[in-house]
Amino acid sequence: MGYFTRPWWKRAAIRVALRSRPPQQQDIFAEAPRDQDFFHIYLHDRAGVRRFIVREMNNEGVPGLWFDDPRGQPQERLVTNDELKGMAVSFLHTYHSARFTYTTPLSLFRALWTFYPARSVWWDNMLQRQFNQTELVRGDRMRVLRHFVQKNIEKPDYHASVVTVIADIYTSRSVLHPRYDQTESHYSMILDSLVHSGDLARNGATYSMKDLAVATLENMEAEKERHDDNIRQQSRIGWLTAALIVLTILQAGIAVWGELTPDP
Repeated sequence: MGYFTRPWWKRAAIRVALRSRPPQQQDIFAEAPRDQDFFHIYLHDRAGVRRFIVREMNNEGVPGLWFDDPRGQPQERLVTNDELKGMAVSFLHTYHSARFTYTTPLSLFRALWTFYPARSVWWDNMLQRQFNQTELVRGDRMRVLRHFVQKNIEKPDYHASVVTVIADIYTSRSVLHPRYDQTESHYSMILDSLVHSGDLARNGATYSMKDLAVATLENMEAEKERHDDNIRQQSRIGWLTAALIVLTILQAGIAVWGELTPDP
């Protein structure tokens, strides 16, 4: 994690990161600015435990908050340049709505020199715009039920809210889709209907699968297979009928041609 990185290299990276410091504590209900760009700087001991939050830097070392226990109360102290030699530094970079972690000074400089955060956010925004232009095809009861059965195979006693179900089906980008509210209402009705039919159980805002769901899904799939077979059969009959019509027309054409051009 960069414990043996030279102290001057660590200090250079810390100095760069301190140019973009986190904002002061603000109203938690206030909307975060979209153009935010700042770093949190951490020091880790040799076991990899995060021990220190860097706040400043001077000639003697880096002042900040020390944690004897990662979950305990911090203490104001100075990590000297000699102590810095035996500690690793990492950076949490908040850029617009994204977060990037750099575990060495080199990874920090490489990201900044190649404009990696800006490129990543730009690419993600472009993908989101493309996703927003697609239509969220609304799934039916069978699709939702199949989703719960598959998830229970992967993780028994699977529970999910309507938001989780939509994110699993369409990815997390669906939350920012302009028609997300309508999609959420649609899936809420499907989930509630499956609760009413006894296939799902509801506990507050989450849904879970009941034993009946497997049999219901099998019946749905069998019915769908019969429906698809009927469609294929009707299609074959249609093609056969069309072929007979074409054959009849050809035969009639040959007969007419024979009458118009009798043998000499």
